[in-house]
Amino acid sequence: MKTKTLAATVAIAAHGFSGAPAYASDASAFPEVGGFIDSGGTYTYVGGYPTAINNSGVVTGSYYNGVTNGGFIDSGGTYTYVNVPGGSHGTFPTGINDAGDVTGYYYNNSGYDVGGFIYSGGSYTYVSPPGTTYTYIRAINDAGAVAGNSSSGGFLYFNGIYTDIIVPGSIYTDISSINGNDAVAGDYYDGGGIGGFIYLNGVYTDVRVPGSIYTYVSAISDVGAVAGYYYNSSGVSGFIYLDGTYTDIGNPGGAGTSLSITGINDAGTVTGTEYYRAVCQQCSSSSGFVYSDGAYTFVNPPGKQINDNGFNTYTTSINNAGAVTGDYYALPEPATWVMMLVGFGALGFGLRSRSLATSAT
Repeated sequence: MKTKTLAATVAIAAHGFSGAPAYASDASAFPEVGGFIDSGGTYTYVGGYPTAINNSGVVTGSYYNGVTNGGFIDSGGTYTYVNVPGGSHGTFPTGINDAGDVTGYYYNNSGYDVGGFIYSGGSYTYVSPPGTTYTYIRAINDAGAVAGNSSSGGFLYFNGIYTDIIVPGSIYTDISSINGNDAVAGDYYDGGGIGGFIYLNGVYTDVRVPGSIYTYVSAISDVGAVAGYYYNSSGVSGFIYLDGTYTDIGNPGGAGTSLSITGINDAGTVTGTEYYRAVCQQCSSSSGFVYSDGAYTFVNPPGKQINDNGFNTYTTSINNAGAVTGDYYALPEPATWVMMLVGFGALGFGLRSRSLATSAT
């Protein structure tokens, strides 16, 4: 397997107009932060944190204005704000279809209870399975069906109808993606390990890389190929699964590194993020990548690479034209990372404790 470097010729186009949302952060912690679209080595900067891109190149994501988080749609440099009424503690888009409909989740006034939404043509539809206490929607397809997770498990929603998606025998089921045929993909925990699955028309197909300890499924394409990553005794690697066949795509960073997969398009091109532990003892550095036909291309905006003052780059989605979305930020000083990790750990513990308490009641 070979590794390709980024194309030498890079054009940079900034969205420079007053309608762009600000990407604000604690300047002392993150000296420089930004979002981007990579179209075959041509980078366009986005005024926010992009999470998904459709086949027309329209992007959705979130931003922080110094007070709260909001959502946006970026269509060729024209921004539309997506802020759920009543979601004063933040709106977080996670998916966009080719019609420009957006889905995601929001926090209500308490800052804890979470609901899902669909935004279409200026109107909001609230999506939360009856009797649930929280809802996170992960993706939307071109028909407007959405898939996500709630306090009751995974679900599919379309035209007012909820369908439970809970892998038989699992302790929890985590939805990651939906394709144009309403096939839903994700992973599950059954007490003995973590495996992936595809759900279609009431039938579950198990996706577990042979010899793996854990298998995580991150995305599914309209042709039914899923992409994800797995752990075994040798480390972590990415994979593609289609019609019963597993293709190992390896790990561009080699031994001692980790990766995550974030998307796959209909051509089988995969995007994800490679994680290294080399910049400081308290933190890991990262680089986005694209995998296609046995070769890796690293995705790093010019001047925003690991060797450029320790920048981190992440990818978040890919469309059928091969355009990739992502974001980057400069690593803070090690002492700052220690304080941040303490804060993140406390937040994670609180959320995990809340989840366990909810499951027990």
